[in-house]
Amino acid sequence: MKKLFIKLLLLISLCVLAFTGCEFSTIEKSEKKNWTLIFYMCGDNNLAPSALRDINEMEAANVDYDKVNILALTDLSNEYVESSSSGSRLFQIQKDNNGLNSKIVSNEIHSKQLGLSKKYRVNLNMASSKVLSDYISFCKEYFPAEHYGLVIWGHGSGWRSVKLSDAYSPSRAVAFDDSSMQFMSVPVLASCISKNFKHSELDFIGFDTCFGSELEVLYELKNCGQYFAGVEGLEGSDGWNYTKWLSSFDFEETSGGYNMALALEEQFIEAGDHTFAAIDLSKVNELFCQFEAFCQQVCPVIKDAESQKNLLNGLRKDVISFYQAGIESDYVVDLIEFSKLLVKEDYSYSKYSTDLFNSVKKAIVSGKKLNVDRYPVGILLCSIDENGKFISEYSDYYVNGSGVLNQSKFVLDSNWYVPSAERKGSVLDRLFCTTFFSEGDN
Repeated sequence: MKKLFIKLLLLISLCVLAFTGCEFSTIEKSEKKNWTLIFYMCGDNNLAPSALRDINEMEAANVDYDKVNILALTDLSNEYVESSSSGSRLFQIQKDNNGLNSKIVSNEIHSKQLGLSKKYRVNLNMASSKVLSDYISFCKEYFPAEHYGLVIWGHGSGWRSVKLSDAYSPSRAVAFDDSSMQFMSVPVLASCISKNFKHSELDFIGFDTCFGSELEVLYELKNCGQYFAGVEGLEGSDGWNYTKWLSSFDFEETSGGYNMALALEEQFIEAGDHTFAAIDLSKVNELFCQFEAFCQQVCPVIKDAESQKNLLNGLRKDVISFYQAGIESDYVVDLIEFSKLLVKEDYSYSKYSTDLFNSVKKAIVSGKKLNVDRYPVGILLCSIDENGKFISEYSDYYVNGSGVLNQSKFVLDSNWYVPSAERKGSVLDRLFCTTFFSEGDN
């Protein structure tokens, strides 16, 4: 009886093991290819339908898959797509010979390492750096390549790593996940990328999000890869045209991320959109230093109530700016236009504006090849309220010397632009945190 029980128990165990083994795909390691593109598609929010459309765009592209692996990890909200499409899925993109349509033909991978099972649909927290880290590690292990590209897809808000007024708002940082009510700050993203890639390994970083090409973001990512691509301000829900982009790039390219970023930028410029920038990340540190030098030199321009008022009016009306109207929102201004406005108060400082312009131009890829006179890099100016009025208070996360943890490198290293806890007289100290008294005021 005891032997029969042991045999029965062993048989049950083998059946369980066999059944469990069917949960996951048998994944064979790919031969090393020229490229592996890694898409991190954070659609557990109102962008879920756009994610499905972009997968279809990828499948419609004319791509030589002998040269490239294209992987897309999606997480889609069941509030915006059918339940059969919701949850987390990993696709190895394949060619759809029927072209652009609503059917996904790509191979779905079920990975134990990522917790993606055939038996049931899981809902990964895409705001978790562990999920992204495990995904990158998986792609590098099973889909090795000479060149790697990483695209962060979804909502984005640039530098910010905390709320404005709500506990969770789908317009802050990256990787917004409605189910967990969390997001991933750019400093956390940068740390995750650095953990999984040596600087020379990652050729291309793309932000198919809003507020990508901000100096605060670029400075955080400057040691994470070689080239960056993203928009300066708000991006439409259509985002990138993946069919056109992937079809236009030769994955036998030896130039790494340069031509990959340039192909995207050309796409936007041809469409008449000059808010997109392809950035050489090796030039960002020089750009930051030049911007700090500019701010240090022009601080005296903001010297009294009149100059302060004139500049604030100009920053509201006379520069290219980006914000979400009708709600409390970040107010981002174009870096070059910001500098030109400041020196209008005193043209003796124009040399420093010119030096900054040349530094921005040097960092942007299009300045070397395309005939454009727009070099879109943004910078946070302040927040505005629902009526469009400037808010003079700043989050401690954007105040140098505030002492809060997990501040961005930009805030930690900026002495002459961001507000300072000790009100040392930076540009934003003088614009928003200083009260100048006119003659005759008591």
